[in-house]
Amino acid sequence: MEPCRLFPSGLRGTGVLTAIPSSCHGIAPLRLKRSSLRLRGGEGNSTEQISLDVSNETSLEHAFNSAKDCDALEEMSGDFFRISSALTPAEEMYMKALALEPNHSTTLCNYGLFLQNVRKNITAAETHYKKALGADRNHSTTLYNYARLLQECKRDPAAAEELYRRAIQSDPEHSHVLCSYGLLRLVVHRDVDGAEELYKRALKSDPNHVATLYNYGSLLEGVRQNFSGAEEMYKRVLSVDPNHSTTLSNYGGLLHTVIRDYDAAERLYKRALEHDANSTATLCNYGLLQQTVRANFAIAQSLYLRSLAVDPGHVPTLCNYAYLSATSQNYTKAEELLVRALDTEPTHEFAQHFLAWVRNKTSTGAQPPRGESLGGQKST
Repeated sequence: MEPCRLFPSGLRGTGVLTAIPSSCHGIAPLRLKRSSLRLRGGEGNSTEQISLDVSNETSLEHAFNSAKDCDALEEMSGDFFRISSALTPAEEMYMKALALEPNHSTTLCNYGLFLQNVRKNITAAETHYKKALGADRNHSTTLYNYARLLQECKRDPAAAEELYRRAIQSDPEHSHVLCSYGLLRLVVHRDVDGAEELYKRALKSDPNHVATLYNYGSLLEGVRQNFSGAEEMYKRVLSVDPNHSTTLSNYGGLLHTVIRDYDAAERLYKRALEHDANSTATLCNYGLLQQTVRANFAIAQSLYLRSLAVDPGHVPTLCNYAYLSATSQNYTKAEELLVRALDTEPTHEFAQHFLAWVRNKTSTGAQPPRGESLGGQKST
């Protein structure tokens, strides 16, 4: 048994299942945007097309105070939050927009997303998604965002799948939906062919869709063992978004463990950590490179400790750190770390077997067993 690379868990919480991100490893959940603001004022249905300098918060506040149109308020709410990061004014805009037009499906959807991701109020977010679908049952963006909430926050993949299917019926080329549904098919149903077909459809609709390129690359690498295809997908992601941290980490892992271009792998690990310093997967994998390739045990230990500071129960890091400790003949530390790993994941085979070896070490004088890799999940 030897330590091995951990695959990042994917784009969770930010737009594909979690997750992508945050939360409840990608793309952000959709918020519908319009190319310009239309403010309705005066009598009747007269409209005035305006240009708004959205870097100017004062201009935005003035436009908000003058607006009497739900579409304009809904648009400004997102822009105001993006500029000022002030939650109350953004929420006031959503509420004022809904007071003007309570059944405006886009505003209900976007306010639901605000409640979900900013306020962390899952119950209220779900209520607004349901209201949006009551106003327009085929509103594809609401179906998408509500499906993600069901999958990520309520752990109800069956209900999420139903909404993904409805969203695809409503908009067959919706790349975000196709990508997220592909991940669900892969993770929940182990339907590799179905996931791949959905990823291909998403890329046909949008060849530069970052989340799909990343997810498809991870599938090609981790499931199909098509390393050249995976590398192509990772390169395409980085041509669109050079700072995409999960791709930098996964591509670094591919260079590290398959292509064995260690210098290039290290450069990508470092870049990934510049953009996500708390990625346990990257810290674990980079620590592994320092441990097994560079033989720089002090740096490896520091990276493992950083990973465990983020997630004290991160099983692959605990196992790799235990392996490092055993290599240094600190068997007491190795045992402690493996016990912690098994507290988190009692059926983890590497931890089970290695703990038995460590406990037997003093009487047998055996060398650490080899040939079995650490657990870790490949998704995205």
